[in-house]
Amino acid sequence: MRPEKQEQNTIKKRVISALLALCIALVALLSSGCDMIEEFLGDVIASGMDEILTQGTDPVATDLVATIALTPEPTPDPTAPPTAAPTATNAPTATATAAAPAGFVDDYVPGYGGSVIRVNKTNPGEPLRYWRATLKDPAQVAAYDSLEETAKKHGNVAVMTRKISFEDFKPVYEKFMLDHPEIFWYNNNYHGTGHTNDIKTVEIEQKYSENQIKLMQNGIDDVTRQILFRIPDGASDFEAEQIIFEWLAANVQYDLDAPNAYTMYGALVDRRCVCEGYAEAFQYLCGKVGIPATSITGTGYNGKVTEKHKWNAAKIGGNWYLVEPTWANVNTTKRFLYLNCSGYIAATHTPKDFQLADLPSFSATAADYLSYYGLTVGNTSDEQEFDTVFMRAVAHFVPLFPTGNGSVTVLLRAPNAAAAQKYSGWIADYNASRVGELMKRLNTGYDRTYVIWGDPEILEGNIVAFKLARY
Repeated sequence: MRPEKQEQNTIKKRVISALLALCIALVALLSSGCDMIEEFLGDVIASGMDEILTQGTDPVATDLVATIALTPEPTPDPTAPPTAAPTATNAPTATATAAAPAGFVDDYVPGYGGSVIRVNKTNPGEPLRYWRATLKDPAQVAAYDSLEETAKKHGNVAVMTRKISFEDFKPVYEKFMLDHPEIFWYNNNYHGTGHTNDIKTVEIEQKYSENQIKLMQNGIDDVTRQILFRIPDGASDFEAEQIIFEWLAANVQYDLDAPNAYTMYGALVDRRCVCEGYAEAFQYLCGKVGIPATSITGTGYNGKVTEKHKWNAAKIGGNWYLVEPTWANVNTTKRFLYLNCSGYIAATHTPKDFQLADLPSFSATAADYLSYYGLTVGNTSDEQEFDTVFMRAVAHFVPLFPTGNGSVTVLLRAPNAAAAQKYSGWIADYNASRVGELMKRLNTGYDRTYVIWGDPEILEGNIVAFKLARY
């Protein structure tokens, strides 16, 4: 054998031996959970591999070494936009169909069912401060910020840094509480020191002790993880919102006598609360998945009386929608009309005067429940479109039937009031109208008999509701 060939073989043997030794060492390090793997690899490459490479220029040797050489991470560019945090190596890839809203970045959080949890990229965990942005008076902004700094320290005395009157402070405190459902330990009672037109400090009453706050926050965190676990990877903002909405409707009872009825703790942990608890829990959970949401206070008319009330607004696909999680706590499909069907909700809800001018438009319908699931007829003169939407609506709501015989309310939206009247007439007299043919088609596709039960209703927003019974 030629000397140069023998030398090449010797080099190959050394390379292979070194690689085998390296593999064995890596396995041992990984199995022992060593935290010094990167340092070990660096030492091996810097010493052992250098020695091997200096003994010859065999292409095999250089290629083998190149495959295990560590590539240093590039230095981050401070001017570049933020990118998503890397996922855990054993975790499923987390993707979202909708881009994170402005000011947020997608961040994978292990332990949340593999869901994308969107956090504020400049201040993680910071809630959307919708109402702060509506404050124009610098003294009011300063008062808001003072309240915020005090709350972060779990304090209860806020020092005013600018001259502000008691009257000007009142809407500041309300807007501060609307922005911060996570500050569940403050109540609505406070008093200021100083003069009527120049408050020096504001002392806020706290509902709970420091130890209670910590324990309650742990409970909130546990339930939040359970709810977010239900949101699959790649869920759209609407789908995530609906899961949150449905969880509250199915799991929380309205209870005026609940000990924590006016907080999100009452909704999430006790599962008993009033409208404040529902609205604050919805807002808080939406914030956890990066859906801009806020709360609105005013009055609601429930068909009998007008009462003080609290509900929500959520931003989906660039548009704001009204949401009513409290009134969705009913065992009927009409609860879905409280998910982004702004026209239906606005007909019975009136915000406080000081909020009216600062609220966004709620005219969009693309992401309301009926539009999202294609339960809206767009063309008055297109009867075939009505047929399609009618059958789609029935197919959508049939799976929601209770076990056995019973009825379920089917919902669809007409393009205008005249069309709603026409569709209602068809449904009411379905044996003598085109709806009769649709019902025959329906009953050939199911193993149960379905009938339209009673007269249909025309609800606010040109929504036609009718009961479908089966036996």
